[in-house]
Amino acid sequence: MGIANLRSVIRLKKKQSYKRSSPQHVAENVLNCEFSSEKPNEKWGTDVTELKYET
Repeated sequence: MGIANLRSVIRLKKKQSYKRSSPQHVAENVLNCEFSSEKPNEKWGTDVTELKYET
């Protein structure tokens, strides 16, 4: 590499910058930590930690 004058390319990973914001809409707590139900498929839950969307 020294004779041919070649050099390696070092690419650094860019840090993602996150913009802090306050939630515009907070859903009402309908379950109130009562997760047991009398029928199947009566109550469903999920975790929505981060949503990415374009404005």
